[in-house]
Parts: sequence; C-alpha cells; structure tokens
Amino acid sequence: MEENKSTQATDTEKQGWKDKAEDTLQDLKAKASVYADKAEEKLEELKDKAEDKFEEFKDKAEDVVDDLKEKASGLWDKVKDKFDGDDEPAKKNPGN
Repeated sequence: MEENKSTQATDTEKQGWKDKAEDTLQDLKAKASVYADKAEEKLEELKDKAEDKFEEFKDKAEDVVDDLKEKASGLWDKVKDKFDGDDEPAKKNPGN
C-alpha cells in the first residue's frame, strides 16, 4: 500500500513538474513574441532611416553631377579660345 502511495505521489510530482514546465514555456514564448515585435519595429525604423539617407545621398550626387555639367559646359569654348588666338569668347551657338 505504501508503494502505491509513493507511486501516486511521484505521478503527481511529475504532472506538477510538467505543468510548471509548460507554464514556463508559454511565458517564454510570450516574452519572445514581445521581443520579436519590438525588433521588427526597430528594423522597420532602421529601414526607413536608411531609405531616407539613401535618397538624400542620391539627391546630393545628382546636384554634384548637375554642378559639374554646368561648370564643364563652357570648358570647350574656353579651350578653343586659348588655341584660336582670339581674345573674344566663341559664340555659344555658331550655327545661328
């Protein structure tokens, strides 16, 4: 009979341990879910910031290219003026 009580106590202890383990697992899953949600939000923020910075960089690069084009536009005329001996700048549109 004592052996029967001992077996019942052990079975009860096992069930109690399993319940505690299951509860702990559920708590950990809930916490992991919260952390995953926070991480996802932070990654979304970082993605948005990266996209904004890329657009800023792209705009600045386009401005630099436009500035270089503008500065280089009259360069050929200046080179021709140096070699043709005229002190007068060449016309922008010699065809007109």
